Parts: sequence; structure tokens; C-alpha cells
Amino acid sequence: MKSDIKPFHLNTPEKLSECGMLRIRGRHSVENGMLAFDWSGSGFAFNFMGTGFILSLGEYQSDVPAYVRITVDSSFSQRLAVVNGSEKFIIEGLSDSRHRVEVIKVTEGAS
Repeated sequence: MKSDIKPFHLNTPEKLSECGMLRIRGRHSVENGMLAFDWSGSGFAFNFMGTGFILSLGEYQSDVPAYVRITVDSSFSQRLAVVNGSEKFIIEGLSDSRHRVEVIKVTEGAS
């Protein structure tokens, strides 16, 4: 089965600032070359063309999970737990067109 999902990696602060494809929202820091969102309401957004995407997050260490809300095209929205950062969130079956994705941290505090 052939997948239409193409990998796209932004793993350094330089790539984030230069690509113009990712919009950062709220307070954040860069830790080990990756964006870190410690405040609720912070996150990022991007547009893409295609039928789906896979979101991989970086390492996360805490006694309790953090929660993010992934919204696609302002119509599909789901709250998901991030336990250790190795999770991969797969969104597929979208129309083959341009889509807007927002990933916002909804957990309160520094978790």
C-alpha cells in the first residue's frame, strides 16, 4: 500500500526560523535543538497539501502526561495525551487539498 504522506522535518531552530512554513504561537523555548512549549495555549500551526500527516514529538519527561489539541481545518479537533514524546499521531483520509493544522498545548502549568 503506497502512502501519500511525505516526511518533513524541522529539527533545528535555524530551520524553523528560515522555512516560513511553521507559525509558532505563545511562549516557547528551544531545548536540545527542539521547540519546547511549557505554557498552556502555546503551540504551532502549519499548512500542507495532501491527504494526511504524521506528527512526531520530541522527548517529554514528567510524572503526568501533557495534553495537546490537534485541530485540522477548524473542523476536526482531538485532545491527545503525550506521555513520553515517542507518540506518533497519524491523521489520514483527508481530501487531497490544502489543510491548516494547529497543535496547541492544553495542559496547565509546567507539565
